[in-house]
Amino acid sequence: MASVGGACRLRAMSFPDRLPLDLDWRFRSADDAFQGPAQVPGNLHLDLLESGLIADPFTGLHEREQLWIGERDWIYEASFDVPAAVAESDAYELVFEGLDTLARVFLNGEEVGRADNMFRTWRFAARHLRPAGNSLRIVFASAMAAGRERQQERFVVTSDAGAFRLDGGQWLRKMQCNFGWDWGPQCVTCGIWKPLYLERRERPQIRPPHIATEMTDAGATVTVQAPVQGAPAGSSLQVALTYEGTPLTTHTVAAGGTATLTVKAPKRWWPYGHGAQPLYDLELVLRDAQGQPLDRLHRRIGLRSVELVRTTDDAGESFGFRVNGRAIFAKGANWIPADVFVPRIPPERYRQLLQSARDAHMNMIRVWGGGLYEPDLFYDLCDELGLLVWQDFMFACSAYPAHDDAWLDNVAAEAREQVTRLHHHPCLALWCGNNEIEQFEQLIGEDAATGAMHRQDYDRLFAALLADTVAELHPEVPYWQSSPHSPEGIEANEAAYGDKHYWGVWWGLEPFASYARLQPRFASEFGFQSFPCPATILPLVPQAERNLSSRQMDHYQRGNTRLGSGNGTILAYLSAHFRLPPTFESLLTLSQLLQGLGLQQAVEAWRAQPTCAGALYWQLNDCWPGASWSTIDYTGRWKASHYLARRFFAPLLATGTYRPDRQDVAVTVLADLPLQGAVSVSLTTTDTLGRPIDTRSQVVEGLGVRRLQLTLPVPAMADHRPTQLLCWLKASSGGAVAENLVLACPPKHLELVDPGLEYECGHTATGTTIRLRATRACALWAWLDTPAVVAPWSDNFVHLRPGKDVVIHCADPDAAEQLQPRSLYDLEGR
Repeated sequence: MASVGGACRLRAMSFPDRLPLDLDWRFRSADDAFQGPAQVPGNLHLDLLESGLIADPFTGLHEREQLWIGERDWIYEASFDVPAAVAESDAYELVFEGLDTLARVFLNGEEVGRADNMFRTWRFAARHLRPAGNSLRIVFASAMAAGRERQQERFVVTSDAGAFRLDGGQWLRKMQCNFGWDWGPQCVTCGIWKPLYLERRERPQIRPPHIATEMTDAGATVTVQAPVQGAPAGSSLQVALTYEGTPLTTHTVAAGGTATLTVKAPKRWWPYGHGAQPLYDLELVLRDAQGQPLDRLHRRIGLRSVELVRTTDDAGESFGFRVNGRAIFAKGANWIPADVFVPRIPPERYRQLLQSARDAHMNMIRVWGGGLYEPDLFYDLCDELGLLVWQDFMFACSAYPAHDDAWLDNVAAEAREQVTRLHHHPCLALWCGNNEIEQFEQLIGEDAATGAMHRQDYDRLFAALLADTVAELHPEVPYWQSSPHSPEGIEANEAAYGDKHYWGVWWGLEPFASYARLQPRFASEFGFQSFPCPATILPLVPQAERNLSSRQMDHYQRGNTRLGSGNGTILAYLSAHFRLPPTFESLLTLSQLLQGLGLQQAVEAWRAQPTCAGALYWQLNDCWPGASWSTIDYTGRWKASHYLARRFFAPLLATGTYRPDRQDVAVTVLADLPLQGAVSVSLTTTDTLGRPIDTRSQVVEGLGVRRLQLTLPVPAMADHRPTQLLCWLKASSGGAVAENLVLACPPKHLELVDPGLEYECGHTATGTTIRLRATRACALWAWLDTPAVVAPWSDNFVHLRPGKDVVIHCADPDAAEQLQPRSLYDLEGR
């Protein structure tokens, strides 16, 4: 395409099916006070930033100074030319795949449509086109003003999701965390956030199909029902299934008919850790009566069954996933939008984050309901990586105006579009109505004056509309009304039923030990905060502000507790486990280690409980460089906690608890898949200098089981204090090895000395390899500090004994630059 006179001249075709509108856009405020060139797809904040009209919202206190952006109306304008034949036709529609959010669309001065939902595709008639000089104007109304106006009409209450959350957003079908949350900023933006184009309305076209798979003992059946439009008489639909380029089966039916394909000996799609992820190509071709192709559509599918198992038992009611008939312990994390400014998220960030989830042995991601339905790429990657997706509909922590028929109709269209778009992905394991609405008493009630949803309105939206949409369009996957949720008549967040959000740790200020006392059937939220990696946040914080009590660091903290700032909450927990570090940089890293210890205690305890079927911690990723519950920071750097997650989610896990009254260690060995034979378990005790004290070992028959428990004695402590004792636990079976360190006292009380860390560096075709060793004493949580490197190491924050080297690899060939080996000894400034 070439730009002519500020307009984009579209390729000359008589009647093209689609004409992309890659135009030279400009934006301006409605009062003309601000204006500049615009990038589409994009959003207003990014355009203001690129034009130099605002500072980076992530630096200083600028985000709080820029709330005026969301208070104004904004206009986007462009012009374009079309081929003469197109201008003479009334057969075209103007298609917007995403408008954020309240928009009026003007074509050549005439209003052709309005939009009020960020999550929908919008189509408007494009009549009276001209060969040259067509004007396109989009007027975005202030979302903040609109929310306030609707709240004046009828107040709808929210829960407390952070001190900086703006009210009224629940009236708008817009990314809810755009209004602020307890881990992210308030950046109420607007814009054309997805592509737009002209499309021929009556062209022969395959509409989004419904694809259902059924697994049987004899094989698999794939049923395809594809609506068509504009197909001439006698047209047919050919449906073909291939695997890795090899044709398997083809079925041709009349256009609009249903094709049924049978696959013998299907290759089943499995979650990561349970098998491979084979994907089949489904090709649909619409042909006219002479066999000429009119339209094509491709989908990639996987063959698998998924069930949500709920069985009443003595403890309550189970809640767990079964894939291809096999019970799967769900290991994973919650996902939030990867940037508060979604249009600038590059494809490689999705791949890096989701690959990092898999690299930590996760098999499930929960897409949280306060963000957005993620792009196709996200689900394609989850299909490839074997990550099951728990998909929330976009409702979170608020009452919603389901009493309003027009609002509800808007939601119905949104739900149908999104379920239709995503339902063919084998990764989809659950549709969930909302996040935490049932949990908060103030959100559902009988008195409208309080702003609560009437129970009848709640059921209208979550028990009827959304449930019915999934039952119609994606019946192969279960629907769950809310998270957390329990059977009727039982408190929504009851641990013995349904899924559980446990926030006794952090919000309740309970100790990490409380995790083991809880017995959830499925923990879908729990977590602890930490700070971003030093290399991420130090460039944003001036030297004078590098203190947890500074204005800048308070600004980056949105999860305040009854102790005041969430930063103080981190310090309170830190002092219970570690010595307070001497430097700001060490404090950042130690907060991540603290976070990892909390998550480790939770997951190890719940994996060991026979009645628990899953643990999804809050949260995997970040949308800005602030303090949060993420284990991967905004830049993609792994925090210490993510390295620990890689170990506590490992397919084979050995965990132990030191019991001083019995002078032993209670050991549990856990496996994702039934063990194939005996398990060898050993417990080596040393002092903190690494001098051996004792070794005990035991071989236990484990054929066909996933959980083993045993005890191993610890020698009498006459010559060694608990502050000197380290218990090195190891389990091996069938070539798999699991290691863990069991302590007899809190880390802060250990008698540590300088371990004398040394390393050797080597370069290979795949990156950098480091051999790390401790030469003088044991090094706890030793890691390679590489500020310039974002790519993760194959392992980090490891425990070392003298004479026991560890080899660590990084794909970055320059990873050794500025490398500094460090350990807990250095962090605590001993």
